[in-house]
Amino acid sequence: MKKKLNVTLQKRKMFEKFILILIAVIGISSFVYLRYKERPLMSLQPASSPQAARPTPTKPLEPFRFGAYVGANVSDMTAFEKTIGKPLQILAVFVHWGNEKDFPLQYAASVRDRKKTLLIYWEAKDYTIDSVTQPTFNFDSVIRGDWDSYFKKFAEDAKSYNGPVILVPFDEMNGDWSPWSGTVNGNSPAKYVKAYQHLHAFFKTAPNVKFGWAVNNDSVPDTADNQFEKYYPGDAYVDYIGVDGFNFDDEFWETWDDVFADSLKRLEAYQKPTFIFSSASAPGRLKAQWILDFGTHRTAYPYLVGWIWFNENKEKNWTVNSDEGSLNAYKQVISALK
Repeated sequence: MKKKLNVTLQKRKMFEKFILILIAVIGISSFVYLRYKERPLMSLQPASSPQAARPTPTKPLEPFRFGAYVGANVSDMTAFEKTIGKPLQILAVFVHWGNEKDFPLQYAASVRDRKKTLLIYWEAKDYTIDSVTQPTFNFDSVIRGDWDSYFKKFAEDAKSYNGPVILVPFDEMNGDWSPWSGTVNGNSPAKYVKAYQHLHAFFKTAPNVKFGWAVNNDSVPDTADNQFEKYYPGDAYVDYIGVDGFNFDDEFWETWDDVFADSLKRLEAYQKPTFIFSSASAPGRLKAQWILDFGTHRTAYPYLVGWIWFNENKEKNWTVNSDEGSLNAYKQVISALK
């Protein structure tokens, strides 16, 4: 009995000691919580990431503009404008370094003189070669200075054009289908940044030229090192940022949000005027709705200032008039743009 009583007393003392320790722990925890609850958390954002977000703009950064790529001929714009019943504000064209590589001065009368902006996809390739392996056009060649004389002449002609230009070099660099893609042809994101900055320097004396940075909505390959954030040249080198995106309807139909929502939200971190630099949908019964969705969803993105439609029957029939419903939807959207 005595042994049992001693054991009971020992247990009671141990229990009392446990209660005292528990009270002490609770007291210390409460103090720490009250002391630090108002302190902001330390940022874990990498130094190379976009800067911390400032207040979201409450009004457009600049007037919204729409445009299109409509073909390789000057007359194609007139035909397109007749189809949609409204003049374009931006005409997009392609210039390839290995083919018709000169600045497209032929658009002066139809674009510049009609107060439109000329948007140039400036692509480092020879399109007669069906391969992404074209060392002549890789980033090493740019950084090395192999193209400097070409850049100098192109910049001089751009200045003499004397109209507004948005120059978009190396578009969709986070894909893998072009000689300037970041994961092919001896390239890398770091080399991309150096090449972009290098050619930008030639346009310091051409104030009419603004630079665009156009990413693809999906990274291919979709790896950490190939995300579009790795390719940003820096605020001093970019006037407009933007994204290209298409609904191919290959395995499944992609809505407008499927294509653009994620990229546009990520791009907001850069706090720059933003374009959808190239877009379209494959034909289908929902194509008209896909176009209408742009009109209803675009206001959710306060940095969005422009929209370019890729109007060509190519991999798919991307044209706005692939069916009557799609054409009517496009007309409805552009008539409501302000």
